Amino acid sequence: MNHRKFGAHNGRRSARGFTLVELLVVIAIIGILASLILGGLMIAKTSANKTRTKAYITNIGLAIDGYENDYHDYPRGGKEDDAFAAGNASMYKDLLKEDKSGPYVKAKDLNIGGDPEFKLLLDAWNMPLGYMHHKAYDRTPPNKKTYRLWSMGPDKVNDPLTKSSDDIVNWNKNEESPE
Repeated sequence: MNHRKFGAHNGRRSARGFTLVELLVVIAIIGILASLILGGLMIAKTSANKTRTKAYITNIGLAIDGYENDYHDYPRGGKEDDAFAAGNASMYKDLLKEDKSGPYVKAKDLNIGGDPEFKLLLDAWNMPLGYMHHKAYDRTPPNKKTYRLWSMGPDKVNDPLTKSSDDIVNWNKNEESPE
């Protein structure tokens, strides 16, 4: 009587391994986990850039306030249509003045772009900051001396006066005038 042992094969050696389906399932699970991790990293990076830009705008704002203390006016700036070019560049030059209490910022602490003759302050997304002197826009009350300083934010769209925008500003978007 020929009794076979349980699990024995007819002289063939059994090759233990993974089937194609098992390998594909593992690869799919790894892909799903990787996409979840990368999505979380992108959200964290955007949040970190927003925080860095808020701090940067606050520091530039403090330098602008120091300039105002010395000159009794804010640095020159552009109008709405050139707040990112002429406004930014003239403000940058004024903050680096070395007379009175200046320079009001150290160039090494700034994120600077543009060509050597026309330097611009950049946000965390390497986009120029917008800057407008108080004479370049309507204010409430009209005699309040102030300025507007903002970043276009992660979407790189200039819409700072829209309450739903992601622009990072130095004023309260719920009010008409900057704080």
